[in-house]
Amino acid sequence: MAGYPIWDAATTSDRIPETCPFSIEEMQQYLFVNHYHWSRDEEPTTFLVGGPHAETTKAERSYWLFEATKDRLSRRERKELWCSLCQKPHVLDALHDYNPVDEGRQWFVVVGSGKFGREKMMRWMYAQTNDDDLSPDQFLDKAYEEQLAEDARS
Repeated sequence: MAGYPIWDAATTSDRIPETCPFSIEEMQQYLFVNHYHWSRDEEPTTFLVGGPHAETTKAERSYWLFEATKDRLSRRERKELWCSLCQKPHVLDALHDYNPVDEGRQWFVVVGSGKFGREKMMRWMYAQTNDDDLSPDQFLDKAYEEQLAEDARS
């Protein structure tokens, strides 16, 4: 399963939010930056994000699942996008050729908020491909189980 590193940040609240703590624009920026820097064998691209397609609250943590698809329609002209990771603009050339390999993967963005032990309230997101062809609810359940296993190791 391909994926990108987790982005996390402390929140100013001590309560679990009722709505997703990241905006669609923040998720799109996260995907662009990570795809640009970590998917070197693929053409740089932007993403469309939709959802949430699943959400749950468990053990003082809330989770939301969004689907991301590569945004090929907006890439008909050259564009410049700011990269928050390296703090400089990146130029994306126009895409003229359709590459069906790029279209075959389904990406999910897992967003969460909650407490970790006695730490502050946190918010986080990460993206992974859905190589196992899971439903959104199944994917979110798997993400939750993986976080429980990680908590037990730390």
